[in-house]
Amino acid sequence: MNRKEQERVLVLNRVIAGVELARTRYAGFNHQHLTGTLNEEEKIAIKRASVRRILLAAGMADPRKRRAPKHHTFAGQLD
Repeated sequence: MNRKEQERVLVLNRVIAGVELARTRYAGFNHQHLTGTLNEEEKIAIKRASVRRILLAAGMADPRKRRAPKHHTFAGQLD
């Protein structure tokens, strides 16, 4: 196995470890919070965009739900 293949295997192992942590210990974390935790606690250097891409590929969407827009009533339309 050459050096490039070895690096690819190491990256793949980190990705698998990150997905497993996201499913177990850090379940419910949003992508931003998960990225910070992986960087600080687990010493896995990864960027937020990569975490998002990897988790979406693994079928794990961001747990944060978007709210419906609020209905606005304008003072001139109360007639």
